[in-house]
Amino acid sequence: MVDPGENSAVYVEAYGLRARVELVVGDPHAVLSQVLPVPLHATPAPSSSVDPPADRTVVARDIEELVRSVLPDLELWVAEWAHERVFVHAGCVAVDGRAIMLPGRSHAGKTTLTEALLRAGADYLSDEYAVLDSDGLVHAYPRPLRMRSTGTWRSLEAEAVGSRTVAGPLPVALVARLSYDPAGTGWERLTPARGVLEVLDNTVCARSRPREAMDAVSAGLHGATVIAGTRGEADETARDLLSLLRSVS
Repeated sequence: MVDPGENSAVYVEAYGLRARVELVVGDPHAVLSQVLPVPLHATPAPSSSVDPPADRTVVARDIEELVRSVLPDLELWVAEWAHERVFVHAGCVAVDGRAIMLPGRSHAGKTTLTEALLRAGADYLSDEYAVLDSDGLVHAYPRPLRMRSTGTWRSLEAEAVGSRTVAGPLPVALVARLSYDPAGTGWERLTPARGVLEVLDNTVCARSRPREAMDAVSAGLHGATVIAGTRGEADETARDLLSLLRSVS
């Protein structure tokens, strides 16, 4: 067994949290500098014998385990316990200073629809988490690289992580909780109360920090249009959503 104290290590810090990430084989800083979401910052562990305190320590045996298992788990931990932020599983884009939020769990098609909205002219906030502050404004959570189920790395469109990435904070104008159906589009506009429930169902800290989650989501959806249902092809849906956004401005 390898002594964890001998591992290469970095500290990942974000939203008031700090995690020590240890890698048995390889340099974790070289890997994490390529794949960490932009808001998460990695710094090498100091060479001194006294390490700074950490809220959590995670160990990966190799680079594959680090990227496939440890990093997603670390992101989820940050999403649940981030200080003064509430994370919603959602794609998120910006149009004319307002945000469109696409809540949905992993493999729900939110990345596909997010990228279709980018092709249609929207600006990029995230394809994984919409980050709300206590006023309900949404902040960016851009990720430069993603791991697909096939094990291959795929970049977002260059524009999405470059000049067309916006940081926010922005008000949420439209929330679309849509699942893909080859039969086509069939959505309905929800009442404010139902809209809050739909978003809370995709809010990471809804059970562990229910008051903060409710307050941030309620503030974020105040005045927003919320729809739910099914969608057809992503590019057509993106055009429909932009048209809907213009109609509720």
